[in-house]
Amino acid sequence: MAAVNDMVAFGILRHLHRCGIAVPEETSVIGFDDTLFCEASNPPLTTVKVQDEQIGRMAGTLLLNALDQVAASVTLSVEPSIVERASTALPARQ
Repeated sequence: MAAVNDMVAFGILRHLHRCGIAVPEETSVIGFDDTLFCEASNPPLTTVKVQDEQIGRMAGTLLLNALDQVAASVTLSVEPSIVERASTALPARQ
């Protein structure tokens, strides 16, 4: 299961635990943000991390361009990385 952010993923982990569904043995859970609590959850949460510094730089550039009245028809993208922890199972061997 993929959650929109880590807090939602923590709620999913809690609900699965209450329902007796083992993570990652029966299902995997992944969050987004790499918050401080990911390593402390049970099991530790696999998550997607985006560099806040990179987003901040892009936001600053867009703001400066807007203040200078530079046309802002741009597409921005950031490179996410996955932080693998115990809430996801290894892929099945073929």
